[in-house]
Amino acid sequence: MRAGAGVVVVGQGEPERAKAYAEKYGIPCTILSDPRREAYEAYGLLEGRPSQILYDAPENLVRCDYDAGVRLASTRREAGRPLVDSPWQLPGEFVISTSGIVNLAYRYQYCEDFPNPLVLLASIKDALNQT
Repeated sequence: MRAGAGVVVVGQGEPERAKAYAEKYGIPCTILSDPRREAYEAYGLLEGRPSQILYDAPENLVRCDYDAGVRLASTRREAGRPLVDSPWQLPGEFVISTSGIVNLAYRYQYCEDFPNPLVLLASIKDALNQT
């Protein structure tokens, strides 16, 4: 909060799942629940294609082989990694000023397309100067 900003995560799960996820992974910020993915749609966050999500996966997953998908889900469960309602949902990061203006909209082009944190910080500073 030293920058005068806060982080909010929007997830696909119901409030109970969001709370369990935050506790399990020590998420220190607010998690909002959007099980119908209305916020994702409102902010133009689309579901990706297999090539955007599984770009480094074995060929059988890229071909959307059902049995390969079942094995992948099983290994995620065994590793304690969370499953999501739509594994194809591409995320985004947004900086919104206190007056409600979207100062930065970063929509991922593939599942690990993380924005440079310096871009986010610069946008937060810019948003603070707009209020």
